[in-house]
Parts: sequence; C-alpha cells; structure tokens
Amino acid sequence: MTGDELDDQAEETYGPEYSGLRYETALAAAERVRDRAPAGFVYSTGYEECYYVPSTDPRFPRYEGLDNAIPPAAEHCGCLVGETLTELGLMTDTIAGSRASIGALADTGELDAEPDAVRFLGLLQSWQDGGAPWDDAIGLAASEIFFTRKDRAKEQQQ
Repeated sequence: MTGDELDDQAEETYGPEYSGLRYETALAAAERVRDRAPAGFVYSTGYEECYYVPSTDPRFPRYEGLDNAIPPAAEHCGCLVGETLTELGLMTDTIAGSRASIGALADTGELDAEPDAVRFLGLLQSWQDGGAPWDDAIGLAASEIFFTRKDRAKEQQQ
C-alpha cells in the first residue's frame, strides 16, 4: 500500500472533518523542527527527564522543594515533542508545565490527536529520551508508524 493509500485510509477512519492533529501533520512539523537544529542534534538535560518548553518560557516547570538548576540543553529549546507542538501552535500551559508523557496528556484530552499522531509523538519522546539524535528519532518513529499502518491495511484486506 502506498503512502497516499495509507493517507486515504486515515481519512476514512477519522473523516475529512476531523480537526485534531493527524500523524502526517505531526511528522511534517517534527521535520521542520529538526531542520532548524544543528546536524546530529541530541537533546539531553543531563537528567532522566526532558522538558516540553525551554527554560526561557515562563511556563517552564519549577517545583517547590526541588533543586531548580536549569539543565544546559533546556536553556535553548524544549524537547522534540515540545518543539513540534509549539511549531503546530498546540502548546498549552498544561503541556508546557507537565512532566507527563504525551500519551498521558492525550488520554486526558489535553491534546486532540488521532491515535497514530499520539503514537508517533510518543515514539519520538522515547527515542529522544534514549539519546537518539532528532533525525534518527524521527526516522525510527515514522518507520514504526508506516509498518503499523501497512500491517493494519493487510489485516483489513483479509
């Protein structure tokens, strides 16, 4: 099945009137964000957590009773998912100040997105948090969505 056929299948599933975030839109935005970053850019805060917004954003999470030292990477940009949501105009105060995964935020209704878009953003988050350069994170996440859609199409044809 071609990419166009997979796009048509997504439209049949969600309908042309669906106004939430689609996978294709999330992928294109992530690629634009990646294209503005230095080649091979790896987002790392030096901690086990990442931030959706840069520390210069007034919504950057600061917590009572914790060391609020700003990790160097967080001074310049948010994580890939946060930068992608900002690129799309979908960053909210709740997301910006959250420590939750993007999947959890979608489950609460904070992000209106089709399942493939949520899965793509979650995969981006996972690959990035594992230390992958942004380009690799996008390629790996997009590949997984492609093969998931392809498998789904095969199942529907049987």
